Amino acid sequence: MAGGRKLFQTTFNNGPANSLADGQAFPDDAAIGNHPALNGAAETNILGYIYQGRPMDSVYRLASTLPHTADTLTLNFLAMGLNPDLAYESWGLANVQVFITPTPPAFQLIPLGLASSGQFQLRLTGEPERSYVIEASSDLRSWTPMRTNTITGESVDILDPDTAGHWCRFYRAFEQ
Repeated sequence: MAGGRKLFQTTFNNGPANSLADGQAFPDDAAIGNHPALNGAAETNILGYIYQGRPMDSVYRLASTLPHTADTLTLNFLAMGLNPDLAYESWGLANVQVFITPTPPAFQLIPLGLASSGQFQLRLTGEPERSYVIEASSDLRSWTPMRTNTITGESVDILDPDTAGHWCRFYRAFEQ
């Protein structure tokens, strides 16, 4: 990634087991991996690359997950230490896909059911010393603030004092 973080730094080997570089690092990091040539290849000898009269190519499917919060992302792809003769050694890249997975909220509202008092009970988990507003609704259109809670430990239990007055009740929470 731009800025210096490396998602992958590994080696690949399309040669036979007795080739000069007898193995490859993939799927491990270049500094620690020691695996047979073509280890983990999704496909071999399908791209049409011929070296010394025999097919010698491979396709690897790589995936990586990383936390990222900036508005932009720059990915740099490079190879190091290759022979400058492309007929001898080269690489390619295709079908790069980037997916965004939203970060789940740092809090959760968990229904616990009816308490012995007959009131509906909820548990709010979240970050300590943060305030959360709990709202209730009978129709999912109009919401009424029920209470505001500051979590002092790992969670706080909440009772809905208006449980008996409604045939149906919905709850939501948001950070204040």
